[in-house]
Amino acid sequence: MEKNKTPFFKKLLIASTKPKDYHLLIHEGVGRAFFYLFLFTLTFGLLASIIAAVKTELEIRNIIKVTEQGMPNFTFENGKLDVDIEEPIVTENEGYIFILDDTGTYDQSDLEEYNEGALLLADRIIFKDGYETTEIHFKDFKDISFDQDTIKSLMPYLHWISIIVGVFLLFWFFISKMAAALFYGVISLIIAAIQKQSFTFGKLYSASIYAITLPTILTIVGNAISYSIPWFLTFAVTIIFLWIGLKNMPPAEKVAEEPDYTQY
Repeated sequence: MEKNKTPFFKKLLIASTKPKDYHLLIHEGVGRAFFYLFLFTLTFGLLASIIAAVKTELEIRNIIKVTEQGMPNFTFENGKLDVDIEEPIVTENEGYIFILDDTGTYDQSDLEEYNEGALLLADRIIFKDGYETTEIHFKDFKDISFDQDTIKSLMPYLHWISIIVGVFLLFWFFISKMAAALFYGVISLIIAAIQKQSFTFGKLYSASIYAITLPTILTIVGNAISYSIPWFLTFAVTIIFLWIGLKNMPPAEKVAEEPDYTQY
């Protein structure tokens, strides 16, 4: 019997809102699940990559603007930054703050009241984006040395970073979702055992691909508004969707009647 192919956006609707109807998608096989993930990457993965690239570009423009306003003389050698300033430099621009301080006056707590910003210290740089902070320690770059003239000559090339970030994240989106589906596929074995059901791992893997749809969309929306979705929330939603989806799986020999989704 030839399996009906569900259109992508209809799959998206079922995957994100109707876990009890997952059997209609799983019935099509692992290959169709992978193809769904591929199309999902081309739509939402591309959107996530564009958001990340735009944020990176805005960060770069802020850095360039600060630089153009007057970069002090400095040297970077042996993992230490030495800046020729008498007092820290603080620049604010539309909710973004940049602090340059090698005197020890400022620390990470000074970024807390800002949504985005960067703190450049003598031994490290701290970036803040929403609720997330990233530290890069200069001791990891002891073999590198440069000064202000080197930086100014490289400024025009910084814009390429946002493009590289976007392309990399698009590939990473697909790979990371495959890995996530594998992780939840293993958890699905436990769920099936608790429910006293037996499925091939291919079906469990397919169910996992569809179950990560809604958490992924929520994460992308959160990133777009600089809000970090808690990991336990995305985990809980995925598990709940898998539980409902597997619980409503009919016996393999039964032919499921497809519900009418035209009302949506």
